[in-house]
Amino acid sequence: MMKIKSSLYCLTMLLTLTAQVAVARPSILAAWQSAYPASDSDLVNCQLCHQNTSGGNPWNAYGWNIRQGIQNSGLAASAAIAAIEGNNSDASVVSASNNLEEISANTQPGWTAGAVNTIYFKNGSTLTSQTAPSLATPLDPPETATVPISSGWLALLGLSLAWVGIFRGLNRRIK
Repeated sequence: MMKIKSSLYCLTMLLTLTAQVAVARPSILAAWQSAYPASDSDLVNCQLCHQNTSGGNPWNAYGWNIRQGIQNSGLAASAAIAAIEGNNSDASVVSASNNLEEISANTQPGWTAGAVNTIYFKNGSTLTSQTAPSLATPLDPPETATVPISSGWLALLGLSLAWVGIFRGLNRRIK
C-alpha cells in the first residue's frame, strides 16, 4: 500500500510540474495579447516569436529579444515586450522602422521577407540568411509610395498661389 501511495504521489508531482512548465510559455503570449489586443500579428501563435509552430527552441529575432529581456534582465514578460517596441527586431527595411509599427499593421515583428532572417538557439548559436516560415499573416507592412515633388510642380503651385492672391486683392478693390 505504501508503494502505491508513493507512486501516486510521484505521479501527482510529475503532472503538477509538467502542467506548470506547459503554462509558462502561453503566459508570454497572453501578456503580448494583453498589450496589443487590437493586433492580428498573434494569429500565428507561437511563430510570432519562434521558428516552430509549437514554440520552444529556436526563436526569431523578436522572440529572442523578449527572451533576453526576461532571462538576462529579469523583466516580467509584459515589461520585456514593452521594452523592445522601439526596436526593429527583424531589421526590416521595407516600410516599418520598429516592432510597434509592425504590430500595429498586423504584420510580423520577428520575420521579414527574403532569406534575411536570423534564427537564435538557446545554446548561443545562430542561423543567418533564413527565410521566414509560411504564415497566415503578412510579414511586413505594405510599402508606402512617396511621390517626389519636382521643381516644375513647385513652380506651378507658386503660380497658383500668386493668382489666388491677385484675385483676392481685386475682390477687395471691387467691394
